[in-house]
Amino acid sequence: MNEHRPNFVFVPGAWAGAWIWEATVQRLRAQGHQAQSLTLSGLEPHSTDTSHISLETHVQDVMDLITGQNLDDVILVGHSYSGVLAGLVTERLSEHIVHTAFVEAFIPQQGKSLLEVAGLDVDAEQAAIEQHGGRWPAPTQAELAHQRHLRPEQLDWLLANSLPHPGRTVCEPAQVEGTLVDKPVTYISNHTSVKDLPEHLAAFKQSPTWTFQSLQGGHWLMLSKPKELTQILADIAS
Repeated sequence: MNEHRPNFVFVPGAWAGAWIWEATVQRLRAQGHQAQSLTLSGLEPHSTDTSHISLETHVQDVMDLITGQNLDDVILVGHSYSGVLAGLVTERLSEHIVHTAFVEAFIPQQGKSLLEVAGLDVDAEQAAIEQHGGRWPAPTQAELAHQRHLRPEQLDWLLANSLPHPGRTVCEPAQVEGTLVDKPVTYISNHTSVKDLPEHLAAFKQSPTWTFQSLQGGHWLMLSKPKELTQILADIAS
């Protein structure tokens, strides 16, 4: 009899498509796990008008993949922006999801947009979105220069593949329908200890169902620490 394994579903962060997770997906598949990633609406190559794409559109993208394929025992993995999506989907499809992994990710907060949760200059970012036709411009080479954990060829690859992100998705407030505090969660970040985590995670630090993992590798851990990240995720599955 074949051993039953969970279904990994990877959601990319802002500016990225399924490609950002491909190496992680392939590593897990090589270990016998079921894994796949998706590209969110408006992040496909040659996407044109994205003005109709909202935060809810991206939440629905993830839900449609899970329910459309009738996936159960899902380990849902979100990075950066898509931590908001992973959190909202976990609340809505809790019967399908056995574990949620946040990788250098933001947690949805009621009534707050991604820009607010991330602590960015909301006015400045909204102005940039307006100047770029309703899209959030991808980071420039200068803005990524501080990512010391990425090799030059990885930075070049990230710059070459990143696309402007549908602006509404990061400006609209999240409508949180439940709580993640009692959900099985692994939070993976560069913080060396739980006490160093951002204040908005205070409610989760004492949760018996949350595990915090430190992985020193910058923001794009799937690129800088692929083996270590894959091992943490594989351990979740086991």
